[in-house]
Order: sequence, then C-alpha cells, then structure tokens
Amino acid sequence: MEVLYFVLGALSVVTLFAVVSVFRIKSELKEFTKNEISRNYNSVGHTIDELENNLYRRIEDLERMLDKKENELIDYADKLHNHLYDEMNKLYGYVDSRTDKTADGVAKHLAEIYKKLDLDKNPV
Repeated sequence: MEVLYFVLGALSVVTLFAVVSVFRIKSELKEFTKNEISRNYNSVGHTIDELENNLYRRIEDLERMLDKKENELIDYADKLHNHLYDEMNKLYGYVDSRTDKTADGVAKHLAEIYKKLDLDKNPV
C-alpha cells in the first residue's frame, strides 16, 4: 500500500509539473506570437513607408521629366514659330521685289507707249 501511495504521489507531482509546464509553454507561445506579430507589423509598416517614399521620389522624377519635356516642346514650338515668321518675311520681301520689278517694267512700257502716242500726234 505504501508503494501505491508513493506511486500516486510521484504521479501527482509529475502531473502537476506537466500541467504547470503546459501553462508556462502556452504563455510563452502567446508572448512569442505577440512579439512576432508586432515585429512583422513593424516590418510591414517600415516596408510600406519605404515603398511610399520610393513612389513619391519616382513621381517627383517623372514630374521633373515631364516639365523638362514640356519646356523642350515649348522651345521647339517657339523656334518653329520664329522660323515661320522669318520665312514669311522673306516671302513677302520676294513678292514685294517681284511686284516692284513688274510695276517698273509696266511703267517703262507705258512710258514708251505714251511717248510713241505723243510722237504720233505731234510729228516733228
């Protein structure tokens, strides 16, 4: 009987030790899980912040490139506009000189015609 009491006492101590160990492991696992979740949450938050910063920098780079291209396009349009006016002025000058030359030629011919008409009216 004493052996039975001894065995029951030993088993109660082992059972008590097992129950305490299970609860201790459970609380440690809960704490570990909480720490891992917190660490992962912080890591994800940090990664999101980095991605957000990279995205903002990329957007700013693209805006600078867009502004640069816009300015280049405006400069190109200004050059075309100036070239157009230069060519139009050359064309107007050419047309003006041709018109003056034609007018001078017509005036000479008219002068010759009037001169001949005057000679025909007044023979010397």
